[in-house]
Amino acid sequence: MESRDTVQDAAHAEEAEIIRRCQGGDREAFRFIVERYGSMLHGTAYLMTRNHAIAEELSQEALILAWRWIKGFNGGSLKAWLAKILVNKSVSQSRRKDFGAMDIDDPSTPQPMAGQSDDPAAATQTVLEQERVRAALEVLPEDQREVVTLRFFSELSVAETAEALGIREGTVKSRLSRAMERLRGVLVEDEA
Repeated sequence: MESRDTVQDAAHAEEAEIIRRCQGGDREAFRFIVERYGSMLHGTAYLMTRNHAIAEELSQEALILAWRWIKGFNGGSLKAWLAKILVNKSVSQSRRKDFGAMDIDDPSTPQPMAGQSDDPAAATQTVLEQERVRAALEVLPEDQREVVTLRFFSELSVAETAEALGIREGTVKSRLSRAMERLRGVLVEDEA
């Protein structure tokens, strides 16, 4: 039985080989990156913009930029590097136009927290909880919402979140702490 570290080392080696092939211009290798991280980027973009169409556009543009810039990737976390491209693209896009309202009625909207259930009542409860959390995220300042989105929905580590946002790990932790305190207050208030 392989240890967890051995499996992680093998995954890192596989990803390093894929990156090396991409840096050599191998489009098929880049397809692997798109398949592995595309939905994570789209989900992150949706949570940041609250609009399915804009999220789709941002995630596609981030992947196009990643392909163009892959030769400049110098190691570290590929996931964090991709998230940083997405966040930077999102920030520049938000300066140019308003993102609009949350697109919760779109059936193709990703459900990043959705659990699998055959029970319709449980599935309905899960959707309602997701909507409560999304609505609660709306009250957070953008810097806190970005940190929560990357850390919990995109599952980046604290270090990867810091790398993606270009801030220190301590700043990530303090923003997370303030965001979680505020979210708890909003969600508890919502239950009352």
